[in-house]
Amino acid sequence: MIIFFRFQNYYSFRHNTLINLQAGIYKEHPDHLAKNSKGNLLKTLAIYGPNSSGKTRLIEAIAFFCCFIRRQLGFFFPFPPENCLNPQFSLIQEAFHYPETSLAPLSMSMAFSHCGFQFEYGFTLEHSSVTEEYFLCDGTLLFQKSGETLTPGKSVRNLFKKNTFFKTSGSGLAFLFSWSFLPCQEALSAFADFFQNRILFFPNRILFLPQPFSGPFSIRELLSQEEKKRFIFRHLKALDLPCSSQALSASSPATGLHKTILFLDCLFRLPPHGGVLLSDDFTAFLHPNISQYLIRLFQGPENHSRQLIFTTHDTALLNRKQFRRDEAAMVNLDSKGCSRIHTLADIHIRFDASFAKDYLSGKYGNLPIWEEEEQS
Repeated sequence: MIIFFRFQNYYSFRHNTLINLQAGIYKEHPDHLAKNSKGNLLKTLAIYGPNSSGKTRLIEAIAFFCCFIRRQLGFFFPFPPENCLNPQFSLIQEAFHYPETSLAPLSMSMAFSHCGFQFEYGFTLEHSSVTEEYFLCDGTLLFQKSGETLTPGKSVRNLFKKNTFFKTSGSGLAFLFSWSFLPCQEALSAFADFFQNRILFFPNRILFLPQPFSGPFSIRELLSQEEKKRFIFRHLKALDLPCSSQALSASSPATGLHKTILFLDCLFRLPPHGGVLLSDDFTAFLHPNISQYLIRLFQGPENHSRQLIFTTHDTALLNRKQFRRDEAAMVNLDSKGCSRIHTLADIHIRFDASFAKDYLSGKYGNLPIWEEEEQS
C-alpha cells in the first residue's frame, strides 16, 4: 500500500506536492483504514477540482514514477504492460521523458509497504540523467546517488572489495538488482513485485466514448474465467444490473455497464493481500449509486490492504457518510497557474460540514461560480 507520494515540477505541479495516504486522528469510518506497522493507511482517496486544475496530471505523475521503475528493473516489456489498461498511460511510457515545459529538475519519491517491508525510493531527473537518487528498505539505506556518484549503503558495502562508490549517469536500481547474491533479495523481490503486479491504472473516459468494444475490453474476454465471472455476476446482481452471459452477449452493453464490469475485473485481478488501483475520472458514465457501491468495496472491513485513488467530479459522493475528511482532496490552481492539492483535513473542515455544498460554493478552492445576469 502507498504511504505517500511526493513530486515536484511535473507540468503544472511546480511546488513540492505531497499525496499523503497516512490516516489522521479522526474517529469516523474506522473501516476505511488499513493497519500498518507505522500507523493506519487510507484505503481510498477521492480527488476533486475544476477542469484543467491538474487532476489528470496528478494520476499521470504516479504513472510516470511507476514506468520509470519498471524500465530500470528490466520488466518494462512486453509493451504495453498487461496491467496498464489505459492507452493514455502507454503513451506516457512510450514518451518516457520529463516535461519539456519544466524549468527545474523533476523530483519524485514514494513510500509504500508490501510483503512486510517498508520501502522508500526517490529520484531527481534532469532531462535524461538521474542526478539524485536514494533507496531505503525498513529504514536502512541500500544506496544513494548524487551527481554521477553512486554510493552503496553500509548494509551492502561489504560486498565490494575495492570501490565503495561508482560513477554512472543512470539509475542505481539496475545496478542494485543486477547483484543476485545480495542478502536483501527477498526485499528486492517484493519491491519489484509491487510495481510489476500490484498497481493497476483504470481506463479514463476516453476509452468509454461510443465505440464497438472488442479485444481485451470485450465482454467475452472479461468473462472468460469462470471464477472471475462468478465474482463479477455476484456484484452485478447486488447492483440490480444484467448478470447473465446470455443477456450481456446479446448486444453491446451500455457504456456504464461495461465500465462497471471492467472495474470489477480490475478489482478481481488485484491480489487480496495488497494492491493499488488508480483511476482518472472514475465516476464518468456511472450512476452515483454504482459509484458509491464500487468505492465501498475498497472501504469495507473485508478489504485489508487494497487502495483506490481516483479523480472525480461527482459531488453526490462528497459527503461525510462516504468519506473521512482526510479521504477527500481538492486540486486548484493558484494565482500563478500552479496546481496545489489539499485534503479537507488539511484545511480543518468540521466533521458536520456540508462537504458538497461548501465545495460547489468555492469554499474549498477557486471553483467557477456564475451569477445570474440581470434582466434588462
